[in-house]
Amino acid sequence: MNLSRFLTFGISPFFGVLFAGRDLARGWGDNITWLQLQDALQEAQIVQKPMMVIVHKESCPVCARVKPLFASHPGINKLSQHFVMVNLEPDEVPRTPEFEPDGAYVPRILFFSHDGRIFRNIIGKEPRNKYFYDDMRLLENNMKRVLRQYREVQHPSDAAQ
Repeated sequence: MNLSRFLTFGISPFFGVLFAGRDLARGWGDNITWLQLQDALQEAQIVQKPMMVIVHKESCPVCARVKPLFASHPGINKLSQHFVMVNLEPDEVPRTPEFEPDGAYVPRILFFSHDGRIFRNIIGKEPRNKYFYDDMRLLENNMKRVLRQYREVQHPSDAAQ
């Protein structure tokens, strides 16, 4: 196989996937593997991992303030490997109670089990906007809580040890 044909057919698809992943990051962490919602729902079921869903708006000043804090946080970046990660603009969010448990504000971060059940008890510190985070240490700790709760539900015998 000649090199030009390899570059055209062998590498281009890889770079297409790579760049699509970066586009899905939308500034929330280029080193995190992001999926579109439909793909994420399927992937979560296949790999039996919880999902973390960020809902934000590009023109939102609060989102613009939180985004670099999220993207640069080493703990969040490391823990993201244990989640199926999704980030959505409001027009991409299904209009169901699970995706708007206490309103349609942005930014909000929601956690779901692999079968689509929301973790309602994993919340931020704002009483009116429970799923808003501006404290990345709290978000990191809540990611750890999700993983602990998820393991307890998925593998009850492991949790007892």
